[in-house]
Amino acid sequence: MDPLTGATVALGLHLSAYVSETVRSGLTSISRNQFRAAISLGMTPRQAIFSVVLPQALIRMIPPLGSLIIIAVKDSAIASVIAFPELLRSSQILVGQTFRPLEIYTTAMVLYFVTLYPSALLFEHIYKRLAPRGAS
Repeated sequence: MDPLTGATVALGLHLSAYVSETVRSGLTSISRNQFRAAISLGMTPRQAIFSVVLPQALIRMIPPLGSLIIIAVKDSAIASVIAFPELLRSSQILVGQTFRPLEIYTTAMVLYFVTLYPSALLFEHIYKRLAPRGAS
């Protein structure tokens, strides 16, 4: 298996447990009365789930799923263990060659920040716009 495939599989398996728990908790956070009300209005169980329960649950899942995406980017540094060169590993190699850790690690930190901070703001903005619709 090549390093990129190995890193992708390993990080995917690692994060899938957290994502599945986030989805489970998002779905169980919706009151069963929402489902029952949809059924009493004549919806099929499938329609009730996809039209009533799931939209509310997805809104509640936005903050933790956004955090998991950011964590996935930060956890990509683990990929350097299996020889896949990513930003932090490349920085370490460059520090070993130039002996200038302050400048190189600061640049890596700024690159992570420039990449992840706008993502965090985007998820926060989306959640704030949709949060009133997710109340049950």
